[in-house]
Formats: sequence, C-alpha cells, structure tokens
Amino acid sequence: MLKKIKFYTTLNLKQVDKKIKIKLFFVSCFILMVSQQKIYAQLDSVNTYLNSAKQAYKLGDYAASTLDYEKALGFVKNLSPNHQDRKLLKLKSLKGLITVSGMGSAMDLTVVVFKNHKSFIFQNLCSSKHKAVKIGIINNYIAVAYHNNYTDEAIKAYQEFINYIETCTDFRDVNKVQSSANAALAYANQKNTKKAVELLPLLSYYVDSLPNWTKADYEKVLANVKSETNSSTDEIINHYKNAANGYKRSKKYRYELNIYETLLKDYGASLSSKELITIVEKSKVAKKNAPYYHSEQYNKMMKQFGFLMLERSAIKEENQQLKNYSFILAIMALLIIISLLFITNKRNKEKKNIYKKLYSTEKQLKLQKEKLTQLKNNFVKQNYAVTLKRKKDTSKSFYDLYESLIKDFPQLNFNINNNYPNLTKKEIEIIYLSLLGISNKESASLLSLTYGSYRVAKNRLLKKMNCKDKLHFEHLIKELLT
Repeated sequence: MLKKIKFYTTLNLKQVDKKIKIKLFFVSCFILMVSQQKIYAQLDSVNTYLNSAKQAYKLGDYAASTLDYEKALGFVKNLSPNHQDRKLLKLKSLKGLITVSGMGSAMDLTVVVFKNHKSFIFQNLCSSKHKAVKIGIINNYIAVAYHNNYTDEAIKAYQEFINYIETCTDFRDVNKVQSSANAALAYANQKNTKKAVELLPLLSYYVDSLPNWTKADYEKVLANVKSETNSSTDEIINHYKNAANGYKRSKKYRYELNIYETLLKDYGASLSSKELITIVEKSKVAKKNAPYYHSEQYNKMMKQFGFLMLERSAIKEENQQLKNYSFILAIMALLIIISLLFITNKRNKEKKNIYKKLYSTEKQLKLQKEKLTQLKNNFVKQNYAVTLKRKKDTSKSFYDLYESLIKDFPQLNFNINNNYPNLTKKEIEIIYLSLLGISNKESASLLSLTYGSYRVAKNRLLKKMNCKDKLHFEHLIKELLT
C-alpha cells in the first residue's frame, strides 16, 4: 500500500486535477496514520506480553509465562524488518522464552526454539550492539540445559560459542565467564572432571569482577564440580554453605534458597538434625526477603525437610528399640554367663575331687610298683649273686666289684632284664664288666674265657642289643644305670 501511495504521489501533479490531488493527499495521510497505529498496537502487544510473562514468571507460573513469551515473539515477527527495536524485542522474547521454558521443564521446546533462532543469535555477535543480550541468551540456554540434564546440548552450545568468539578480535574473556561456569557444571555431570577443572582458573580469576559472578557463585560451582569427584561430603557441604552465606550478604535471597534446597535434597542425610533446623530457619528468613519467590519450590523444601526429620525420628525410635533389645540381651547374656560360671565352677570342683582320687590312686600304684620292683630286684640280685658266687668262688675280687655295682645302681639288673630279656648270664656279666671299665683281656680272664672267645661273645651281645658300634654299645649300657 505504501508503494502505491509513493507511486501516486510521484505522478506529475500538473496532469492531475486539483481535487484529485487533495483526495490523494488525504488518502496517503490516512494510510500512513493507520499503518503507524498498527505498528504502535503491535509494539504495545509485544510489551504487554513481555510484562505479563515477567509477572507470571515471578509468581512461579512458568506455563503462562512461556505462552506470553511465545505470543510476544509472534508479534515481533509481524513488525517491519526496518523497525529500530525489532531485533532487541526479538532477542528479549527469545531470552525469556528459552529461560522460562527451560525452568518450567519444557526443555524440548527450549531446544527447538534455540536451534531455530541460533543463526540469528550468533549473527554479528562480536560487533552487535545487542551483544550482551545475545550472550545472555547463550548463557541461559547452557544453564537450563544443564539443570534439565541435557548436558550434551549444554556442552555443544558452549563449544559453538567458544569456537565463534575465537574469530572475534575484541572479545574479552570476562564475557564468557557465565557460560564457562555452566559448562563446568555440565562437564562435571558427565564425569569429565578434567574439562571442568580446566575452566576453574578462568572462573576464579574473575570472581567479584562482575555483578553476576561473585565468590558465592564460584563456591557453588566448586561444590557442584567436586560432587562429581572423590572429594569428601563435608568439603562439598562447606562450599555450599559458603555460597549461601555469600548470597545472603549480597542480598541474593533467591539464590540462597536454591542452595538450601540443594543441601536438603542431596545432602540432607549427611547433615545433623541441628544443621537441618538451622537451614530451615535461614530458608524462612530468605523466603521472607525474596520477592516473588516461588512458593511451590519452598513447599517442596519443607516437605523434604519433613521427610528427613520423620526418617530420623523413625531411625531414632528404631535405635531406642535396639537399645532396649540390647539391654535385654545383655541381661540375658549376663544370666547365661553366671549360669555357665556356676556350672563350670561346679565341674571344676568335681574335677578337682576326681584328680585328688586319681592322684591318691596313682600314688598307691607307684608305691606298689616300687615295692614290686624292689622285691623283683632283690630276687634277681639274690639269684644272680648266688649263681655268680657258685661259679666264681676263686674270684673273690670280682664278686666284691659286683656287690658294689648292685648296691650303687639298684635298677641296673632290672633294666637289663626288662630291655634285653634274651641275654645269657655270660652276656650280662660282660655288661657288668664293661660298665666297670675293665679291658677285654682282663674281662676274658675274669670270665675264664680265651680272648678270642670273649670277643665272639661280646660281638654276639652287640648284635642282640642292635648296636651299631662300640660307642653305641657304651652309650646303651650307661643308660641302664638310670
């Protein structure tokens, strides 16, 4: 229509009737006015839906907020491509839609919207006057992708962002802090701690250098990264507590509440009851100070706290029951031990009496044995002495030596007869003479034997006693003395 107006207005006015000129002028003005009113109406609609979406978001109505951002984006598309605010309004609508839909668990919609408008977002990113808004969209997309466990999407978007800004000549590292923080969380979630840790120096360097990147933000990232490593639970909890305290000092109460929610949800079992109560009390104060905080999220926190306390109460009750059972079992065990001690003591007394009886019996048997042995030795001695005296009447010195031997070693004759019962009297006499240390020739003379006969008789004796040699024979006969 505007082209037609322009065409008519360029006609040769001299060839047109004056009345027609006036009519064309008024028609052109009317059309321009209608077009301008339509643009204003579209702008009003865009701004109305943007404001409505923000209010719905603050109230926690993510569904309504998402719909309003979609409507705002639709009206932006109908604006003239040459309108000076068209790009900015489109970027604001995209940022809101991507952020809210991601937070409202509509991540599939978020991915579609980002992919469909990715070329527009990245277009002239380095030099665009709306660079901050575009970077904000990318940061928010990476963040909601991570929080919805779309870690592949988060890392992919981050890598595309890094690859693109590497072509920029004046792009500062500080502008990629937020995206790097969310990427570190995504890498940690994928157990790629090496990549996550590589980003920490950049994040640490710019701590408190940006309004939206403080020590508290860094502590939160550290806690998330370390939660996927072998760090202790206490260390992770301390990082979260530091982050919560930092947000409290900077009056970022919503972020403080988010930290408390994480502690209750993921580390409630590792916190003491006193710590849990402290967190709940701080949550109430933070909620009171946080405008437009979503009540549904706070209610979930309180439910989580209730479940934890109920569980601990049940555990405490079970522990008390276990203590009672343990006390009863201890009493029963004590009674059993006392009974066993009584029975053991009774048996020990019985055993002691039995041992006394056995000892008495053994002593009696020993006395009887000694008497029998003495009687036996006397019998052997008397018989051997008579026999030897009869044979050796001419050798009084030999008989005297024998008497001395028997007197000093009364067990000798018994041991010989007991250990070697098959020995002849002559062989026994050889043993006596060997014990006395008499030489072979002297022994042969005392026994009225030739030297050769004596050696034959002694060798026969060694065989009977299973002697290996003369030394062995001397050892054996000495043992007969004891």
